[in-house]
Amino acid sequence: MNQDIKLLTDEDEGKKFKLTEGVDISRDGTIYFTDASCKYALENCLRDILEGRPYGRLLSYSPNTGETKVLLKDLYFPNGVAVSPDQQSLVFCETPLKRCRTYWIQGSKKGAVDAFIDNLPGFPDNIHCDGHNSYWIGLSSWLNPKLHVYDPAMSMITSGIKIENYLYIGSLHYDHIIRFNLSYS
Repeated sequence: MNQDIKLLTDEDEGKKFKLTEGVDISRDGTIYFTDASCKYALENCLRDILEGRPYGRLLSYSPNTGETKVLLKDLYFPNGVAVSPDQQSLVFCETPLKRCRTYWIQGSKKGAVDAFIDNLPGFPDNIHCDGHNSYWIGLSSWLNPKLHVYDPAMSMITSGIKIENYLYIGSLHYDHIIRFNLSYS
């Protein structure tokens, strides 16, 4: 199978992407994604988090115009992005701050940023919407006394996505994918 691979974008505002992370596509074809750090690449991403400076950005790319836009900058290691089912907003995570925020892409609040969830019990990595206003956030964490249920084998989760009655969970640290049956019957 021969497929052509085409580079769509690799920089904006004169800054090359160093650590592109989460991605989601709206119904109109706009691609939303994060550049977790415009300073450090993947092999040095921990330096970004330890440095504690806002080197991240939230961006969009329009396949119709070929234009890349910086929607937000000065973010703290933004990870994961999910467009809402109504296409009015998107949710993105800021890993070291243990929070997720809403960025409005349509309507009267277009361009505004609101809190989505703060003080998470772990470090949010990726976020996926199931299409019905439920969001699955991968939380990386070590032992945390705030959690009522804790499984050390599940401590470094980086993503979760619901497909039909199953939740598929991934991690950068494990060589396998975990599947949970979410059926209650």
